Amino acid sequence: MRPHDCTRCGRTLDPPPSSTYAVVDVLDAEGDLSVLLCRKCGEELRRFLAGEA
Repeated sequence: MRPHDCTRCGRTLDPPPSSTYAVVDVLDAEGDLSVLLCRKCGEELRRFLAGEA
């Protein structure tokens, strides 16, 4: 895996095990959408979806 940027904040995610990240697979209006988020953004999304944010 090559480095990727967090879709939300732009932080560079290095390949594992150097970096921990969240993968989000969702269905959007145009079809499938997969994005990589840094750990912090992934945790914030999880809290938002749980109604905690």
